[in-house]
Amino acid sequence: MDMDKKPIIEPIDLSTGIEYTWATIAAAVFAVIIVSVLLILRNRRKQKNTFLIVGLSDCGKTLIFSTWVGLRI
Repeated sequence: MDMDKKPIIEPIDLSTGIEYTWATIAAAVFAVIIVSVLLILRNRRKQKNTFLIVGLSDCGKTLIFSTWVGLRI
């Protein structure tokens, strides 16, 4: 066999694998950031609702808590 006539198989470019790795890492970091922001916003919304209940008059609080418990006033 003549070495000159063998087909040359070129190796797979390593940069493509590295690009996929960086894209995967970037997507994971982006997802973590988005989930963190959503959790922070959710916690703030819960705190605002608590402050709204604290700011209500006694009559309003009684009405809200009685409906939660299921009592009739």
